[in-house]
Amino acid sequence: MDRVPSAQFVSIGKLGEHRLRYHKKSKDGSGKCDIEHTENPENSVWNV
Repeated sequence: MDRVPSAQFVSIGKLGEHRLRYHKKSKDGSGKCDIEHTENPENSVWNV
């Protein structure tokens, strides 16, 4: 909420058959990620 003060909680969601994949490195050295489709029902990504 600090970065986007106007953001408001709406609900919690779950994206099935996906995972977070940290595979990118930015110029400042921090890690970046994508949500990747896996077709594996055991994988899921929770979000708000």
